[in-house]
Amino acid sequence: MGEERWRQLRDLFDAVCDLPPETWDEELARRTRDPALIRETLELLRSQTVALERARAPLDGLLARMAAPELKPGDMLGPWRLGERLGAGGMGVVYRAERADGLYERKVAVKLLHGLPDARSAERLAAERRILAGLRHPNIAHLYDGGTTAAGFPYLVMELVEGQPLDAWCRTRKPGLRERLQLFLRICRAVQAAHAHLVVHCDLKPGNVLVRADGEPVLLDFGIARLADAVEGDRSAFCTPAYAAPESLDGGPVGVASDVFSLGVILTELLACRTVGRQAGDRHVPVPPPSRLAGRDCPWRARLRGDLDAIAARACALAPDGRYGSVEAFADDLQRHLECRPVLARQGGALYRLSRALRRHWQAAAVTTLVVGLVAGFVWRLGEARDRAEREARVAEQVGQFMLGVFEASDPRRTGRGGDEVSVRELLDAGAARIAALADTPEVHARVQQLMGQAYANIGQPARAEQLLREAAGALQSPQVRQPVRAAAALNDLPTLLANEGRGREAEEAARRSLALLEAAGEQGVVAARAWNSLGLALVELERLDEAEAAFRRSLEMRRDLPDYGRHRSRILHNLGLLYRQRGDLQRSEAVLREALAGKLEFDGEHSYEVWITRHTLAVALTSRGRLREARALQQANLELGLHLFGEASTNTALTYGELASLTQDLGELETAARHCRRAMAIVVAAQGEDNAIYMRLLGNLGTLEEWRGDTARAGEAYRRTLEFRRRTLGEDHSGTLTTAGNLARLLMRAGRLDEAGPLVAHALRVHSARLEQGAPARVWAQMSWAEWLLHSGRHDAARAMLEEVAPHLPELAPYYTLRHLELQAEHARARGRVAEAAVAWRRAVEMAEAEYGPDAFMVARLRVPLAEALLAARRLERLESRLRAGKRPAGLAPQREAGGPGCRQTSSEARSPLVSSHALRSAARFLASSMSIRAWVCSGSSTVSCTRRRVSGWMVDSRSCCGFISPRPLKRVTLTCPLIFSRSIFSSSRRFSSSSRA
Repeated sequence: MGEERWRQLRDLFDAVCDLPPETWDEELARRTRDPALIRETLELLRSQTVALERARAPLDGLLARMAAPELKPGDMLGPWRLGERLGAGGMGVVYRAERADGLYERKVAVKLLHGLPDARSAERLAAERRILAGLRHPNIAHLYDGGTTAAGFPYLVMELVEGQPLDAWCRTRKPGLRERLQLFLRICRAVQAAHAHLVVHCDLKPGNVLVRADGEPVLLDFGIARLADAVEGDRSAFCTPAYAAPESLDGGPVGVASDVFSLGVILTELLACRTVGRQAGDRHVPVPPPSRLAGRDCPWRARLRGDLDAIAARACALAPDGRYGSVEAFADDLQRHLECRPVLARQGGALYRLSRALRRHWQAAAVTTLVVGLVAGFVWRLGEARDRAEREARVAEQVGQFMLGVFEASDPRRTGRGGDEVSVRELLDAGAARIAALADTPEVHARVQQLMGQAYANIGQPARAEQLLREAAGALQSPQVRQPVRAAAALNDLPTLLANEGRGREAEEAARRSLALLEAAGEQGVVAARAWNSLGLALVELERLDEAEAAFRRSLEMRRDLPDYGRHRSRILHNLGLLYRQRGDLQRSEAVLREALAGKLEFDGEHSYEVWITRHTLAVALTSRGRLREARALQQANLELGLHLFGEASTNTALTYGELASLTQDLGELETAARHCRRAMAIVVAAQGEDNAIYMRLLGNLGTLEEWRGDTARAGEAYRRTLEFRRRTLGEDHSGTLTTAGNLARLLMRAGRLDEAGPLVAHALRVHSARLEQGAPARVWAQMSWAEWLLHSGRHDAARAMLEEVAPHLPELAPYYTLRHLELQAEHARARGRVAEAAVAWRRAVEMAEAEYGPDAFMVARLRVPLAEALLAARRLERLESRLRAGKRPAGLAPQREAGGPGCRQTSSEARSPLVSSHALRSAARFLASSMSIRAWVCSGSSTVSCTRRRVSGWMVDSRSCCGFISPRPLKRVTLTCPLIFSRSIFSSSRRFSSSSRA
């Protein structure tokens, strides 16, 4: 270097050396335009500052350890009692410990970290702990707890793993080469799982991998180096030089590539049966290949040359850009070697590829030596396989670059948005706007569409998701791409969306198209298992439940010996729980859903879509069993989680608001219910408009709410709109259509329009009787609706027979089925003139409702009105009887039967008895109502109704039995019935499927 060059370098160094490191690039660029001079200055700056930091780090660590408290067995850290000391290292001291607060028993390892964090470091340390606590993988030691000692030193509570360090286990067990590689692949899968959660280890080494007695590796201290960095600031002080990447030792940024380097060194030592022995000063010296490091006594030394040397060399490249792009790519190349396929790190020629194929297909190779004509075709296929592998690599790289570009385009430093957070929806919309730029690469274009379609589905944007998934499936089947298995995977995501919107036929079509593609391609693995699950979802929506259950169980069986079986099983259990609920087996549905929820909490973590959807479905199942408050607690927790996962504008959030509306309505909180329902409808309209299944479901629920509030006109309009939509999209016989028809029929019956209501109720009963077993909730409800129509039509004996038929099944159903039955019993008794019996039935209904919903619930208030009226009628009837026995006839009572209402029938015995004739009873009730001046009053939107007490004609009206208040003027007529209306029945609750098609 010339004198002038040295002077320029020194001047630049002096100018920026005291500035923060993050400003060096900008300041040097401002002072000179010579790239080589800038690079040389940066190297000088880093070498000087890193050397100073490294010299200071041991002293800082020593001071921290001197200041650290000395703990002894028996000391308490929070609820944890310390046991023996297990070891100590650069980052802290490790103790055996156990839970000592009596809540539960657990043995753990407690690591006390060196160093006292400042306020900013403490905040960062807490954030890192939250990330690591959510990291769940069977090959990663779990982080259970954390905190600080009384002296302010941070500590971590981790899973206690009983096993040997990786290097010691290899020396003891002496595993073969293939066993070592398979063990290493399991380690890689654990590291990759952490990387998928944006967590890097920073200190991978054999001592941080324990191998249990069953041969399973468990990674320790995952991310602890980052936690230590949060405490003391110098990352290089906590990594192990023998395994650390050069950039870690230089104080540069660390990431996925740093862990790849450390894994490469571990692999080299596993293969060579020797340690590399690198020191901090060797950070720029290449790691020797395994075949060179291995001694002559290594039994597989010759087998290391070639593939394994190339794989280790690429993983241990000094420059991060020269390494594998991910741990997954690293593991894939090792898997290629195990399967005798060409490895990407070697870049071998045709002879190399041929040798791999010969080892992979030695029997076929023996035949080809006899049939020379097949050689050319075989070689051609090898070239095609290579091209396919290379194309896959290129496509994956391009997809990754595209997604990286989307994130960079949303970087606040580029957009000028300052510290604002960018939502998932904004990222997806930004990506969707850039998809057109990929038109020149059809396969990449289709793959990106598929990924973004899945993401839109997960945040509750089904319309956009469906569009992208359909386009992706079509493109992947096009002549330019011809990827039938990937097209089938894209189609697998559609049935969940379509079934949740009530489009069962389209869902079935998509699932069967996927299965046809897979059958033609000979695929029977994970994608095929997902396709059978997708078909099950569609068949549930179409209410072909036996076929659906068979499809779910076939999917489960296909995945039994494949990876992630436990996760897939949890999703299938979710869908089976939904199926059992629709079939009417509520107890089994709840049990299966709880099992599914436990599995999802284990495999997906609490803050996940899968936990959200299963908790939602479990809440609906609890609602069906009448456990309303328990269901509301689950839905309220789900609302918080949904807002965190999807945001306010998602249809998933609207779904939760809708369920909360129905629950609060059933509990009598009508204003809250109306607010939730209208909020849900507004979200759906903004996202998808009104012509969709979700909006119509909410509209039907709003109809029952308006009916409760007494606005029958609005209720009828809502029912008719919903019924027209469901007939058009679901068909006449779908359970959702029949439920809406039943709601409308109820309204028509109570308006006296029996001719219109009759066909609706009869059709529902006919369909449910043919499809469902005796005692199924939907069938029981249809039977009671038919009994009500019979009562209104005057066919009392037939109505009573129907009520007796369903009575044995009521104990197994939700409480409001029994309440509905009691109401009809009371109406039947009143219609037959047995007012005392009617009063008994109403009182039983009031007592049951008070026990289920509380004495002040709106539903209880509604039931007290007919109870009070029945008591008044019974009292008046007693007085009538006494006067008749005395030979007096009260004014207004005719001695003979008069015509009743439309369809009313009476027996000859009734005609001869004025005490039990329906006309006499109605006349007495009208007289009584007029003289008592009682007016039933239901406050719209309120769960409290004024009650009073008044002496009339020498007897008392008890406020505990009568719901109402004294009218300011006499009423000419009071309706004697107060019908029960529930926000939705068991079989009309919203149905949501688990996204196991993407499991």
